[in-house]
Amino acid sequence: MSDKLITRINKETSLAETIDLETGEIVARQETVTPSNPIHYTLDLGLHICTLLAAGQSLYKVCNLPGMPSLASVYKWRREHEDFGEHYQQAVQDRADYSADLAVDIAADALDDGKDMVPARRLYHEALKWRAQVHKPETYSPKTKISGDAEQPVRFVIDTGVRRSSDYNKDETILEATKVNPLGGASDGEEAKKEE
Repeated sequence: MSDKLITRINKETSLAETIDLETGEIVARQETVTPSNPIHYTLDLGLHICTLLAAGQSLYKVCNLPGMPSLASVYKWRREHEDFGEHYQQAVQDRADYSADLAVDIAADALDDGKDMVPARRLYHEALKWRAQVHKPETYSPKTKISGDAEQPVRFVIDTGVRRSSDYNKDETILEATKVNPLGGASDGEEAKKEE
C-alpha cells in the first residue's frame, strides 16, 4: 500500500472508502459517523486530528475520514477546549511548513514531467504557496509587515530635501541660499541690494 491515499464517501452505500491513488484499489471501508452517533472530544482524538493537519491534510478531508467528527464539531472543540485550540493552531503552522516544502518538490518534479502535466503542477504549486502564505505569513508571505509597539512606535520619515528652521538645532546656523537668476543676471533680491 502506498502513502498516497484518499478517502471518499460512497453515496450508494454511505460507506467511507479509502482508495490507494497509485493502484486505484479500495483499501478500506468503514461506516460514516451520523448525527445520531456523534463523536465526543478526547485529547487523543484531538491530537490525531492535529497530526493529520500537520501532515498536509485539509480539515475537510480529515473530517470525512472514518471515525472522525464533523467540521462543526471540530470548530466547537477549538472554542471549548483550550488545549485543542493551541494544538490546532500549531498544526496549522506546521502544515504551512509542509506545504512550502511540498511546493518546492512539486516545482522540481515538474521539470521531469511532460508539457501536459505542467499546468496541473503549477496549479497545485500555487495552492500550496497560498496555503503557506496565509497560515504562516511571517515566514512565507512576500509582503513585508512593519510594526511597532507603544514604547517604540514606527516612524516614517519622508525627506523632501526642503529644510525648515524647526529642523535645525538652536546651535546650528541657517545659511540663506543666494538666489541666482537662471538667465545669468543677478536676481531681484541682489538688484534691490545694489540700488540701496
